[in-house]
Amino acid sequence: MRNVSSVSVRPVVPPAVSVTCVGSLEIYLYDHQRLALPDSCRMLHCGLLRISMTDGSGWAEYEFSDGQRRLDLVRWASVFRRLKGMSVLQTLAFIEDHRQAWGDTRAQLAAEALHNYIDRQTAAPELPVQPHLLTERQFLGDYAEAYYSF
Repeated sequence: MRNVSSVSVRPVVPPAVSVTCVGSLEIYLYDHQRLALPDSCRMLHCGLLRISMTDGSGWAEYEFSDGQRRLDLVRWASVFRRLKGMSVLQTLAFIEDHRQAWGDTRAQLAAEALHNYIDRQTAAPELPVQPHLLTERQFLGDYAEAYYSF
């Protein structure tokens, strides 16, 4: 999993991508037992955020510890609901404006998912940018402890 704190929030966004709006969001919390993670990871919350637009999606993984064994995923991820309907540029600005209230982990997670979307939309056509979604969703469903879609 990538360290979400390493992503810049203000990328260069191509004009065609900048006006695309956020349609839906999905967040998964990985199941430690199904992934056979060591006991030392029990206090770690790991998962994946997917932000979907009409023409594609972007993904980012998260990993953090708040000292608790359980994470209320719906409560933790509820800040992302406000991104629905915003353009990519509006979303990036909103994330930056709410970084202090959201905390770096959530702000960087959303920014990284948007960067992934932008990268996938601007990739060379000969490069595969769309993995098989059924396999991804099946894996995520099999290895998620919790899931929230909004």
